[in-house]
Formats: sequence, C-alpha cells, structure tokens
Amino acid sequence: MYQAEAQYLPSQETANFKKYTFLLKLRLAVYEVLRDREIVIFQEIADKISTDFPQETQASLERVLKDWLLIVRYCAMAMLLNDTTFLQHRLLEWLTDLVQVHQRKTIDQKIYELLQTQLQQLFKSEQMALIAPFLEQVNNTFLQDNLVQLPR
Repeated sequence: MYQAEAQYLPSQETANFKKYTFLLKLRLAVYEVLRDREIVIFQEIADKISTDFPQETQASLERVLKDWLLIVRYCAMAMLLNDTTFLQHRLLEWLTDLVQVHQRKTIDQKIYELLQTQLQQLFKSEQMALIAPFLEQVNNTFLQDNLVQLPR
C-alpha cells in the first residue's frame, strides 16, 4: 500500500480489501438495525421482566435495563469497529463492578436470554454471527469474574 508508485496492489491484497469492505457493509447494516429497533427490542424485554420480577422496584428494573441498553450500544460499536478491546476498556471494566455491587444476577440472566431471543428473531444467522461474539464477550467477562453466569 505504501509503495503505490512502484506497483498496484497484488491480487491477494485487493481481495483482502474487498472482504473487509463487504464485512464492514454487513456490520454497518446490523448496527443500523440495532440503532433503529432499540426501542422495540427493549420494550418487549421490559414488559417481560416487569412481569417476571414483580418484587423488584420500578427504579431497579429501569436501572438494569439502562445498563443493558449501554451494553448493546457498546457491543454494536465494538462490532462496527471489529474491536474487542474497545468493549473491554469502554464498558466491561466498570460494568463488572456495578453488577457485583447491585447483586442482580437473576435479572441480568433473564435480560440476556430475552435479548438473545429478540436478536435471533431479528437477524439472519450471518448477521447474528457479527454481533454474537461481542455479546459473548460480555457473557464471558461475567463468567470469568464469577459475577453473573449468563446462559449461552
């Protein structure tokens, strides 16, 4: 790439660029769906956890839902950038402490399950494969710290 005056890119390098731009286009499409459908996705989750956890205060459930909105937004940005370190440094470092302090394991588990269901209904398998590693990273971080054991 830095020797443009000497030659054009070899076929392998142009193939890599094509693959990168194709995947970027797919990631951008998934990102836009998450952005545009966020309210619909989370309204169904909010309705379900309100009925599943009647003993929890409205404020407590709202706090957990807001945290999961942030999780999905950060996962979407990490997916768009294709950068797991972005997610680790921007979200997971503070989130693990928050989850541990508030001891909300059961609610987080349920939201994760509902979110997975919503996204699987929303996306095709190849689209889901783009966002899934970042959601799994959230899942694995909780598991690693023995904070929340989220189902796969």
